[in-house]
Amino acid sequence: MCGIAGIFSKDEHLAAAALGRMLPALAHRGPDDRGHEVLATGGGALGLGQTRLAIIDLSPAGHQPMRDPASGNWLVFNGEIYGFKSLRERLTAEGYRFRGASDTEVLLAGLTAHGAGFLAELDGMYALAFFDARGERLLLARDPLGIKPLYVAEDAAGIAFASEVRALVAAGVVAPELDRGAIRRYLAYGAFQDPETPYAAVRAFPRGTCQWITLAAGRARLEPRRRLWAPALPEAGGSVDDRAAQVRAALTEGVRTHLVSDVPVGVFLSSGMDSAIVGGLAAGLGAAVTALTVSFREPTSLDEGTLGAQTAERLGLAHQAVVVGVEDALGSLSSWLAALDVPSIDGLNTYIVSRAARALGLKVALTGLGADELFGGYPSFRQVPRARAWLAAVPRGLAPLARLLAAVDPMRAEKLADLAAAERTVDALYLMRRRCLSDARLAALGFAPAADAVDEVPAGGDAAWRLSQLECFRYMGNTLLRDLDANSMAHGLELRVPFLARGVLDVAARLPESARVPPDGRRKELLWRAFPELIRPELAGERKRGFTLPMAGWLNGPLREWRQQALGALTAHGFPAAGVDAVVRMFERRPDGAGASRVLALAVLGDYLGRHARR
Repeated sequence: MCGIAGIFSKDEHLAAAALGRMLPALAHRGPDDRGHEVLATGGGALGLGQTRLAIIDLSPAGHQPMRDPASGNWLVFNGEIYGFKSLRERLTAEGYRFRGASDTEVLLAGLTAHGAGFLAELDGMYALAFFDARGERLLLARDPLGIKPLYVAEDAAGIAFASEVRALVAAGVVAPELDRGAIRRYLAYGAFQDPETPYAAVRAFPRGTCQWITLAAGRARLEPRRRLWAPALPEAGGSVDDRAAQVRAALTEGVRTHLVSDVPVGVFLSSGMDSAIVGGLAAGLGAAVTALTVSFREPTSLDEGTLGAQTAERLGLAHQAVVVGVEDALGSLSSWLAALDVPSIDGLNTYIVSRAARALGLKVALTGLGADELFGGYPSFRQVPRARAWLAAVPRGLAPLARLLAAVDPMRAEKLADLAAAERTVDALYLMRRRCLSDARLAALGFAPAADAVDEVPAGGDAAWRLSQLECFRYMGNTLLRDLDANSMAHGLELRVPFLARGVLDVAARLPESARVPPDGRRKELLWRAFPELIRPELAGERKRGFTLPMAGWLNGPLREWRQQALGALTAHGFPAAGVDAVVRMFERRPDGAGASRVLALAVLGDYLGRHARR
């Protein structure tokens, strides 16, 4: 929906100047409007700003920062509140008189009337800053899964926040010193792990929490954070058919609310089941959505164009093929790298299709993200329990086997060595499976092992429940959702994720292992049962696929020169050349997907440091 920014400082001129630098850095997120206010409060100045992508209530009544005339409270808000119309009716009955038709005004009214407790009633994706004028305090909040980003920098002089890291750096109020520990975990997993960013002074505001900040005597006093939501635990009982009916009802409602928009809506349609379900439900609800499918101009096994077109026709959706040639994709690389807010090995595919969607006049599109995480679609749901059982049955002496394998397949040998040293817990084995660079490669690059704890997932639940939460909070939260937001908003496009609607999350969290991962069932068996008419029967025998770019071939071919330049920038910033070269040699020896991911992680980091970091 937009980009938001704010700063509290004892120095009014500093606050105004910093805010003035942050908003241009967020212009791509909100090309339709821009607003800012600097308020005298708390013995200092609070600057609030927003760049707007107008989707709900396109009139000036949706302008931000938005002020409540009765209380003098202010709000800047990035995201969408689904089901806001029913909240509006309730607040109207309580006596509030609305001036416009935006969900922003509903949110402002609800926070004014009910305080932070109103957040518990929201179904949506959001990052917000609400200023309580009478109490001279600021409330920051972020949605339960962190669909929308929010970054914070704080010191003794004040606090600043923004939708992107680049805006806080542009503000000139944080030291752009790199965080070596955060970079270590980026290399381990291919993405920065919340709350870390490339810079030591900038942290992601924790997803699913809110925090009051009292502004007094020119200082910002942070009160304890409060968690807004936690997943329910699995519940025994109930038939598979009953659970499938619950999933169908929850997702249908989720799609219905996610279609609410005052601008045209599209859907990213692949050849798989998740986007087909979303698109089919949208069509069944009578929505005039356009389905977009990416097709490669050159022949490749990764192409989804034909199957996507057939799915759209079967579902009754208007269809638009986005034809991408090798030169088109490679030509996007430079602009994608320049647009990266933080390094990631994921997201170029989203960047390409989002640009195409925006060129077609779309501002909003739905995706099928979240189905794999909630309903057991990833191989991890079966592989991690098997590995745990196997490791429990054998001694820890896997290191000799790894040494034997090293001569044939060194990358697999390193993976086996790390596996041998890992704890036999679901968490540890899951994290090992998601690793990009091994401990041996990290050591060669000058880093300690990257083992880390999982503190966002509550205790309890069966193995499948825990894996679902790990996939949601670790892989989806730190990689997919961040990249989905950054690469779509780079083009002023809002992507919505109906599978992450509050009702769907609640239904999925309560699934017992027997329903999420039945031993004799198909992948995502519950979705097959819930939506049999929307899924191609042939999918049962097809491998999992998506819009994937042939990066391995490109890194050894047309991207070779860029690869070398980016890796050179990495060594110029102090990374050992021998360690970098070892990763490249292993990739060239066996140019498979795992090797390509390792090289890409290093090259993207080198490119980013070359653009942004001081030596």
